[in-house]
Amino acid sequence: MKKIGICLLGVLLLVSHVKAEGLKIDYKKEKEGYVLEYKSDDKVLSYETAKKEFNVEEYLILSLEDKEHYFYQGKEIDKETYEKGIIENEADKRCAELKEQCIRVHNTDEVKKAIDETMKNDKSVEAHLVYSKSEYQTIDFANVMTYFEEHYLTSIDKNMFTYEEYGKIHPIKSLPHYTEEELVLNGLIKKTNSDEEKKVETFMESFLPLLKDKSDYEKILGAYIYISNRSQYIKDTGYENFIEAYLSPYDVFIEEKAVCIGKATAFQYLMEKLGIQSYIVDHVTEKKKDTYTTSHTYNLVRLDGTWYIIDIVEKSMEGFLLGFNDKTYSKEDYRYYDIAISFNDYFKDHPDANKEFSFDYKALEKVVLKLRGEEKKKEETTTKQQEEKKSKGSELQYFLLSGILLILFVVIYLFTRKK
Repeated sequence: MKKIGICLLGVLLLVSHVKAEGLKIDYKKEKEGYVLEYKSDDKVLSYETAKKEFNVEEYLILSLEDKEHYFYQGKEIDKETYEKGIIENEADKRCAELKEQCIRVHNTDEVKKAIDETMKNDKSVEAHLVYSKSEYQTIDFANVMTYFEEHYLTSIDKNMFTYEEYGKIHPIKSLPHYTEEELVLNGLIKKTNSDEEKKVETFMESFLPLLKDKSDYEKILGAYIYISNRSQYIKDTGYENFIEAYLSPYDVFIEEKAVCIGKATAFQYLMEKLGIQSYIVDHVTEKKKDTYTTSHTYNLVRLDGTWYIIDIVEKSMEGFLLGFNDKTYSKEDYRYYDIAISFNDYFKDHPDANKEFSFDYKALEKVVLKLRGEEKKKEETTTKQQEEKKSKGSELQYFLLSGILLILFVVIYLFTRKK
C-alpha cells in the first residue's frame, strides 16, 4: 500500500509539472498526521531545499491508504485550510507576476496601510493591492472607500489649490477601482519626488535672497519674469506619467522646461516661500453634477487686498491679465470661483511698476548646472573649445609665418636674380 501511495504521489508530481527527476519522496505517519520526506542521493532534504532544487509544489492532494490527504509544504493539513491556501496561493502568484506594482494585502487595515504607502512614496507606478477571493469577502471596502475619500479625494467643486494640494500629487477626483482580486491605485499622478524637491530647495538658497527686501509687487514681478524667461514652454504631446510631464518646480527651475501647470505650480511655490497669498487655478469652462472641464492652469495672487490673475504662459507683461489663445476672458468665465477677481490695470499703474528688475542669470545658471550634475561636463566642454580655439590660433599663426617667409624668399630670390 505504501508503494501504491508513492506511485500516486509520483503521478501527481508529474501532473503538477514538478521537475522531480533525481528526487525520491516518501512519507511517514506521525501524531499530527502524515509528513512527506524528500530524498536525493540518500540525503534527506528540507521542504525549502526540495522546492528550490526540484520545484516541489507547496500544496498537494495525495491518496494514501485509500483516502485523500492534503499537504502544505510537506505537512498534512485539513481540507478547509488546503482550499483556503490554494486560493491565497493564486493571489501570491498574481502578485509575483506584477512585481514592483503589487502590494499583497490580507485585511482591511493592510489595504488602508498600502494606500498610504502608495500615495506618500516617491514611486510613480500604478499600484495593485492584491488579495485572495476569500480575503475579498472579509475586507470592509465601504470602510476603505471612506478612508480614501477622507484622506486623498478632492472635492469636485475645488479648483483653487495651494502647493501642498496640487504640487506633489495631482488632485484625485474619483475613488479607486476594485474587483474580487485587486484594488488598483493610480500612482502615475505624482509630479515630483524627494530628490527633486531637495534640489529645488538648494536652488532657492541662491534665488530667494535676490527677492529679499523687495515690495510684494516686485516679488510677484520677479517670479513672473524669471519663470517666463528661463523655462521653455513644452507643448503637451502626451506622456505616460506626470513626473515625465514637466509639471513641477523642479522642471521649471532645474530642467527649465514646463507646460502651463508646471509654470503655475512653480509660481505658487515661490509665492508661498515669499509669504504672498496666491492659488494655482484650473480654469473651469464647464461644470456638471459630478464632473467639470478645465482648459488651462494659471495663478491668482493677492496684492494690496485685491486678487489678480497671473498667467505665466503669456510672454508679455500683459500676461498679468489673462489672455489665452488670443481671447481675453470675461467675468462670466469666472462664475465658478469663490473669490472676486479684479480686471483693471492696477498692476500697470502700481507705484513700483516702472522699477527695473534684473537677475544674475549667469550665477544662477551655475547653480542649476551643478544640481543637474552637468557643471564638470560644461567645464570640460569649455576647456575643449578653448583648446580647439588655441589650436586654430596656432595653425593660423603658422600659416601667416609660413606666408611671410615665402614672400621674403620670393623677394630675396628676385632681388639676387637681377643682380
